[in-house]
Amino acid sequence: MIINAEIINQPYSGRYKERIYDVLSPWNSQSWTWVKFENEDFSEWCGEFRGLPWAVALSKKYNNVLVLTSDYLFKIDCVSGEITEYESQPQYHSLTVSPLGDFVITDYYDIEIIKSTLVDENKLSAQQKVYFFRDKERDIAILSLFLGSGIRVNELSNLRLRNLDFEEKTISVLRKGGKLDTIPVVPESMDDLKKYLTIRSTRYHATKEDFDYVFVKKSNNIAYPISNRAIEDMVKKYTKAFKSNKSMSPHKLRHTYVTNLMEQENDIHLLMRQLGHTSTTTAALYSNPEQEKAKQAAIKMGNRREQSNNTPFHS
Repeated sequence: MIINAEIINQPYSGRYKERIYDVLSPWNSQSWTWVKFENEDFSEWCGEFRGLPWAVALSKKYNNVLVLTSDYLFKIDCVSGEITEYESQPQYHSLTVSPLGDFVITDYYDIEIIKSTLVDENKLSAQQKVYFFRDKERDIAILSLFLGSGIRVNELSNLRLRNLDFEEKTISVLRKGGKLDTIPVVPESMDDLKKYLTIRSTRYHATKEDFDYVFVKKSNNIAYPISNRAIEDMVKKYTKAFKSNKSMSPHKLRHTYVTNLMEQENDIHLLMRQLGHTSTTTAALYSNPEQEKAKQAAIKMGNRREQSNNTPFHS
């Protein structure tokens, strides 16, 4: 049980037992926050959280710790030490706990009280709340699988339970032409998938036969395979909320995975196998990090020009 939490500077290697708290996202920064936790037995350990450090607070009333960084607002369960919720790109800047044990979080203009959940329920209708809490594990698993494997939307919608191998951390996908390929998946994405499967049967009334579809929806208390269109709409909905009204498609998430894989390995043949392509030319169309670098360079050059124009001449 966690009884205390504080932000610290990066500890030297081996000083604490460390645990990394991260969320798979193409918009993550390269900054980190280190939080020292103290348990009831006075043992200490360190959590590493994505983003620059803002604040940390512990509520004994809810047995939760909130860690606020520039990238995320994390909620940590004091008993398990696990992330139970998180909010992406929070606009908050300070965090504390009220005398009543509620979290109080503020930005430059507003003060918000957070109790048992990070979700702003006032922004959701009663029906929207029902759908949000019913589908959040499924939706997170879908987004995570796109970013952790690079598969196509139809390959995801056609996944069956028999296609999942959690021991090897692989999935078997049905490619164009009916070919079945087994590909590796980022381990954290498989973890998100496993969390969804723990609630799949009870929440969607879905069976557990090997041939059953992995991702389902519920209509009239009956489970049906989720359609490509529904997946596309869901991805656009979440990415629009995350990116300030700029939505993304599943195909764009596939491109994101490709870019990350090429930057990591720079192996076009590995990329071909992962994407299910037989031509290096086709695979190369999905990955052009040099173009992105050129784009960023052009932006920086434009910024330099603007700064130069704003600099007064000296005699």
